[in-house]
Amino acid sequence: MVRVERDASCLQTITILKEFPSCRIFPPPQTITGHLNMMPLTSTVNIEQFVPDHLPNNNADAFDAVIAALKNERVLVSARQTKGQRSSKLGYGFGLLKSLFSSRPPNPNEVLESLRTICQVVNKTLETLGILVPGGKRLSMRANGNSGLLADACFTKETEGPLSPLEVVVPIAALPRNESEKKGKNHLMKRMVTTMNEDPRRLFTYGITIHHDQMTLYRVTRSHMVQSSPFSMTESADVLTRVLLSLVTATDEELGYDPLVTMLPDGSYIYQLPPEGGRSTPLFYQTLELITHYPSTSLGDRNARVWRVKRVVSPTNRERVGGEQDRVLKDLWVDQGARTEADIQEDLFEDISAVAKDENWRKKPIFQDFFERDVESLAEALQGDNFKRYFSCIIAKHVLSPSPDKRRCFFVYESVCTPLHDIATFGEVIDILRQSVTALRLMFCAGWVHRDVSTGNILALKTGSSSSWQVKLSDLEYSRRFPDTNLSDGEQIMGTPYFMACEIHFGKHLFPSDPETVWTKRYPRRPVIHGYQHDLEGIWWIILWFSTMRIDQEDLSREFGRLHFQQPMDDHCIGRRCLLFTDQDHLAGLPTLVDSLPSELLDSNFLDELQRLKYQIHGEYIIRNAEGKQDDISTYSYVISQSFTRFFERLEESRAMWDDLKLSTTAELRHECDVETQPYRAPRKRRADDDEGSDREEEGVRVERKAAEKRKMKDDRPKQDRPRKRARFDAPFPEVQTPIRRSGPVTRSMTRAAQNIGPITRAAARRMREAAASKNKTTTTVRRSRR
Repeated sequence: MVRVERDASCLQTITILKEFPSCRIFPPPQTITGHLNMMPLTSTVNIEQFVPDHLPNNNADAFDAVIAALKNERVLVSARQTKGQRSSKLGYGFGLLKSLFSSRPPNPNEVLESLRTICQVVNKTLETLGILVPGGKRLSMRANGNSGLLADACFTKETEGPLSPLEVVVPIAALPRNESEKKGKNHLMKRMVTTMNEDPRRLFTYGITIHHDQMTLYRVTRSHMVQSSPFSMTESADVLTRVLLSLVTATDEELGYDPLVTMLPDGSYIYQLPPEGGRSTPLFYQTLELITHYPSTSLGDRNARVWRVKRVVSPTNRERVGGEQDRVLKDLWVDQGARTEADIQEDLFEDISAVAKDENWRKKPIFQDFFERDVESLAEALQGDNFKRYFSCIIAKHVLSPSPDKRRCFFVYESVCTPLHDIATFGEVIDILRQSVTALRLMFCAGWVHRDVSTGNILALKTGSSSSWQVKLSDLEYSRRFPDTNLSDGEQIMGTPYFMACEIHFGKHLFPSDPETVWTKRYPRRPVIHGYQHDLEGIWWIILWFSTMRIDQEDLSREFGRLHFQQPMDDHCIGRRCLLFTDQDHLAGLPTLVDSLPSELLDSNFLDELQRLKYQIHGEYIIRNAEGKQDDISTYSYVISQSFTRFFERLEESRAMWDDLKLSTTAELRHECDVETQPYRAPRKRRADDDEGSDREEEGVRVERKAAEKRKMKDDRPKQDRPRKRARFDAPFPEVQTPIRRSGPVTRSMTRAAQNIGPITRAAARRMREAAASKNKTTTTVRRSRR
């Protein structure tokens, strides 16, 4: 499975089911629609225009000599002139093709075999004429010998042995006359996407479809596809000769290979970063290991690769440059108008430095409810460039524009880090997450939000076996200044689904859901803009994910994780997550959650503190939203500092119980497909035909009634397989009371969760579940009677 992302230059996308050993995977639910056409923006031109304008023409002057040689070899035979014949100027045709199509409709393999023979004759003629090819190795045509109606072939430089996608230069798809031409085109598009996905050298590629005797040519980049009008191979021998001559004599660069990326005999690559900015000499990096690969699902996608690399002297001298440690190189494609991660990181660092230079930065509204110890921690980080140690810094870059709509970016990062989902123990994860809150505070005080807090974007670096982990917040590509009202609704809904805030998932604010007032009191309605608290909520979901999905103990249940961290994340799963987050009953009342936790966490204060933090985050949401103060920076001060600082400090009291809990890593769980994912955009638009006032409240989140009814209709599973009452959309409204104040500590009288002061044993959890079940039954009866 691969990530699917909306792209304005891609008309349609498909899901490619393929295994990539190092991939982080997650298909967003709303954009996966099965196997569709993968068409970028397409333009069609006449074949007479396509050949000179879009094919290589470095040996066009050899055309007459090749034609003369083919006539002498009797490969070209005299053709009878017909009305409208395109090759009337030539007056000849290929004898093999004429005889093949004269008797009966041939099958595709016979057509490809005849075309392969003609290509061999052209190559032999070029060799006789002394016309050399750059690199010394010409393209030849190979067919795969499929026995079905659709046959594959390609132009390649490898004449023997099995072919990999790296060795396919120009893919070819052939169909008989009675098959749809669209079928061959769709098949070719899949092969072209695979070719460009697998080979990091490719900037663009050519492709050919053959439908009976009609040939169509394609030139596909990351944003556009130029398609020729079809021409007859039997009647247009001059056009076919020019096509073959152009392809077999083309240089690698003319065939779509990036000269800045070189493949070595051992399968590794050399990336060249030309002189740029203050750098007067090029840099060369050899790949050592593919860390992650986000393959494209369409020709217009990012197709990001992340490599572990070493700096070498040159492509021919691959010795490591003295004193240089291993680095990380990211290779990805972005839209021409989009700002790159390097640009965003540079602006962010400038804004953080500006805060440090302001003598009165402590008086900013965002710090009004900060603990003094948190302010001092930031003051230390703001000295000089100390803050940069919290981020994965780009030390070299190169950006090129091979097409009008796309740019290719090479970014080199200073250190090879470990993603959070590959950390070995629960105690280390908590330490790294505590540091990541400091990194986020640095962004917040400069007026920035990350917008994709996830286990893959929180990295950690350890310089020695006895040293501690240092957090490195990464992937700032989607970071923005807050509030950024220039983003569309689809761009606001961005992030990793497992760890995305509920408001972002739904595209709607959370409001108080007291049944007595929810239908009468109107709260200020504003668009959801990704804010500071959305980033922090992601930390809460990450902790919950690790504690329920990654503890390495065989007797633990994974039912809670399967319900709340599904792949794909459908509406039922999103609804369960929102219900879990807004329900004020203690987390220990959820049997699936308790069964997923080890005794080390159940016997500690972990659930109490996780519940307390959830209550405070939710309470801050409903206060701020009820007052319409989402843009008031001071309203985030308490949750940014006191809520999270108290959480980590109180959790520290029971560290001895859970510190050494072993975690399963990504490599160990790759077959379970439960790892962290790339961000996605999921625009949520209200249906135009919805009746006014058809929305209703479901657990504090407004959803469309039609959508809710549709979900109920689709849930046709047996009763025993359905989620429990607590995890379903029709569960009773929680009795959420709006907290009295925004600042100051949350006392025990403000939340029922805080009343459980002892360790949450399994027996205590069972008693709490029984009490909660009794209460839910009573609440459900009351709601029905009111109706």
